[in-house]
Amino acid sequence: MSILIFIIYNYIGDRDDRYLALIGSVGTIIGWFMMIDYEERYINHVLFTIGYCIVSACVCFCRFVYFTMLSRIIGPFKAGSFMG
Repeated sequence: MSILIFIIYNYIGDRDDRYLALIGSVGTIIGWFMMIDYEERYINHVLFTIGYCIVSACVCFCRFVYFTMLSRIIGPFKAGSFMG
């Protein structure tokens, strides 16, 4: 999944990172809301699986964007303690 996200980011990487982080965060929220059917108040397995896949992809994408933003902020210093 991370390799696919890396390829997508390199393809659209000339965009502003703030917009990419916003898109990833909105996708994550949409995926969370898809996991539960609120009208029937039970977990539909198909919706849960689709929501889980969306959340998994968006979290990987957001993580990559946030690490890129952090590396631009701290500059040429070692980032090991900042990025875990």
